[in-house]
Amino acid sequence: MNDTLGHSIGVRLLQAVAERLGQVVPTEGARVRLGGDEFVLVVQRMRSRAELAALAEQLVARLAQVFDLAGYRIHIGASIGICVCPEDGDDVETLVRNADTAMYEAKQRGRGQYCFYQASMTENAQAKAHLDQLLRLALHSPELTLHYQPLVDAQGRPAGAEALIRWNSPQLGLVSPAQFIPVSEETGFIVPLGAWVLGEACRQVVQWRAQGLKVARVSVNLSVRQLEHEQILQTVREALAETGLEPAALELEITESVIMTSENALLRLRELADLGVTLAIDDFGTGYSSLAYLRQLPVHALKIDRSFIAGIGHSSGDEAIIKAVAGIARNLGLRLVAEGVETDLQRQYLIGHGIDELQGYLVGRPAPAQEFSRLWSCVG
Repeated sequence: MNDTLGHSIGVRLLQAVAERLGQVVPTEGARVRLGGDEFVLVVQRMRSRAELAALAEQLVARLAQVFDLAGYRIHIGASIGICVCPEDGDDVETLVRNADTAMYEAKQRGRGQYCFYQASMTENAQAKAHLDQLLRLALHSPELTLHYQPLVDAQGRPAGAEALIRWNSPQLGLVSPAQFIPVSEETGFIVPLGAWVLGEACRQVVQWRAQGLKVARVSVNLSVRQLEHEQILQTVREALAETGLEPAALELEITESVIMTSENALLRLRELADLGVTLAIDDFGTGYSSLAYLRQLPVHALKIDRSFIAGIGHSSGDEAIIKAVAGIARNLGLRLVAEGVETDLQRQYLIGHGIDELQGYLVGRPAPAQEFSRLWSCVG
């Protein structure tokens, strides 16, 4: 908010939020700003959890209403964590900590949610904290590696590679990205972790080329936390400058849901496009984006979500979506990529309906850099 509309608007928004909280919280209650955009509300004489839930719903609804500030119409959402004294703690420090834990659980469920504290949440939070600690120690160590999955064009010729992070922890063994990426998102560690991935992927392409391997493009995923971080442009610039990779050889993939939930998505994507990198919308078809908004985005490619590819041959609905997306891509002049291609039937169907590139187990599984080199030579 401060970056886009200025510090004064950010301050006025916080003041307006505090005012709305005061309109809903009972007169016996108190409200305190912890810092940033976090507030603590102390409410007395509530007779049941049902009353607390009703109050939380009022707060969510009130804060969801548009704020008119200095000519700007600003929309925000609230996530609320609730704990009850003395059941969930009998001192201020414990109560605030447990309410904070419940608030993060509410955030995981999406904007505009509230959640009551449960003891199991503390156990989960401790497990996440341990995972986060180990992941931070693993950065720049052999524990973290990148695997690469090939993409081919309609004629089966090499078209590019997608970089995918892997973590082999001495304490935990192989840890799935589905487990540690959400934790790194939550803690903010995704920013340095993502910077490492960008640098490693660019460096690997340059190394492959020096070995005579013609890798035209490498794709790297960007999360919402990375996209909104103020240093993302500098991070991309540094990865390219330090490795010598030309910008057009780096493709940044952003999921459709990230684009629709990020307040600064359009601005950030335009800034990244100005650097000369390629931009792709990943998991297209799952984020409910409007075509009018899609037309404004400075993207170069759409990647159809694998769930639609899996339906080829037995789901007319999935096939209809593929045809529709192919038409959108063609009319907007965008490259169209199919993810999760596993059978020859799928490959033939996709090529017959104008898909430009294919990615999936039929083409090749993700592999370490050295194995990828051999696979790439066979594909080529």
